[in-house]
Amino acid sequence: MIRMKRFLLPFVVLCAIVSLCSCLGDNDNEIEYNEDTAITAFSLGTLNRYLHTKSSTNTDSIYKTTVTGSNYKFYIDQVKQEIYNPDSLPYGTDAAHVICTISTKNSGTVLVKSLTSDSLSYYSNTDSLNFTSPRTMYVYSNSGQQRREYTIRVNVHQEEADSFRWKALNNQSELAALQTMKGMSVADKVLVFGNNGDNTVLFSTSQQDGNSWMKQSRTFAADAYKNVVKKDGVLYLKDGNKLLSCADGSNWTELREINVRQLVAASTVALYAIGQDGKLISSYDDGATWTTEQLDDDQLLLPAQDISYSCLPSKTNEKTDQLVLVGSRDINTYPDDAYAELWGKVEEYASGAATHSWSYYDVKDDIRFRLPRLSNLTVVPYVDVLLALGGDGIGACDEKGFSQLYVSQDGGINWKTSAYFPLPEGLSSSNTSFTLVTDDSRYIWIVCGGTGQVWRGRLNKYGWSDVKKSFTE
Repeated sequence: MIRMKRFLLPFVVLCAIVSLCSCLGDNDNEIEYNEDTAITAFSLGTLNRYLHTKSSTNTDSIYKTTVTGSNYKFYIDQVKQEIYNPDSLPYGTDAAHVICTISTKNSGTVLVKSLTSDSLSYYSNTDSLNFTSPRTMYVYSNSGQQRREYTIRVNVHQEEADSFRWKALNNQSELAALQTMKGMSVADKVLVFGNNGDNTVLFSTSQQDGNSWMKQSRTFAADAYKNVVKKDGVLYLKDGNKLLSCADGSNWTELREINVRQLVAASTVALYAIGQDGKLISSYDDGATWTTEQLDDDQLLLPAQDISYSCLPSKTNEKTDQLVLVGSRDINTYPDDAYAELWGKVEEYASGAATHSWSYYDVKDDIRFRLPRLSNLTVVPYVDVLLALGGDGIGACDEKGFSQLYVSQDGGINWKTSAYFPLPEGLSSSNTSFTLVTDDSRYIWIVCGGTGQVWRGRLNKYGWSDVKKSFTE
């Protein structure tokens, strides 16, 4: 027995050594590293946001709030090796102290390049990074032999989203001389139709300009300025008894003769006018035929002067317009009116859609928010609200002209002041010769008779363009 034990022990040791040597010498069993790597996800943690405000004593102060960074998606362009957030973080967000979470393919290692040198440091999801300018990051493969370079931008808005900014453009002496005016926008142009004492003349400027205006050689009837509407991107104008159309703001086409008192509104599919008998009528064939509109209240409540209108697409239904007709009754017949007259209609134009009547906005019980009866009252749509501006009150209205922009968020029923829509400081205009216009770039224009001032402004957020998005894979 003793001999056998001595023989087995050396034999086992020898086998173990041979086995170990065999393993160390076998190249097929070497550790292999996956060289494929990339950043596959990038997100932010909670960030601080610092905002300015004024105290009750009108002194400036700063207060801190937080932003949930994970709500802002980052897109990874693997071809360009760029990472960015197309939806910028809110104004005032602290981009100098950012905690971010980074995921990589095959557990690649991420290093961050310094902002001031070529030195690199290991990324940590607990350390804050300064993203006030683009950062360069590298992701290395498991072996450290391969790497991919990324440029990472954390975009932060440089202006408040709901802050309104006006810009004063060059004064225009020819516009200042107009006795009355009405503005429209079409085909990347802003147009001003105005009465010069004898005729209606037309001035135009690019929506991107506003400092230089061109006077068109063609003139129109003296009251043509108040007979302009826009239907589905095309202007329609009543010049005497002729109906004209224009799609580019320059070249007018005579369509036919029409026998109406005044063009007052348009939807996507119809023209609306006041007939010679004072009734509200409509045409769905560019003025060839006219039909009396159904009203849910007395025809005598229809506006007869300072008529304006708005047409907005429905927020809930496709192929549906929300029309609002605004103005005053005749000042000589109704001198005691203190508020504007408003009518609304739902215009459905899908196949087989129902026909709706015009509804009178009888809100006399809520006098606090009624639209005042102002001279040259002008109403325009702006994104999803209505804006109104007017000169001094007429009739029983003692409202001061140009005291505010009136804003309606419910389709014209209630009109209130909004801090989002201030009037420009230094605005000066004739009470009866001015116009309010909105254009395709969501700018609001005010053109002033008497002084020739031209103002253009918009809410900051409506000027922010959408960044092209890339996929992560």
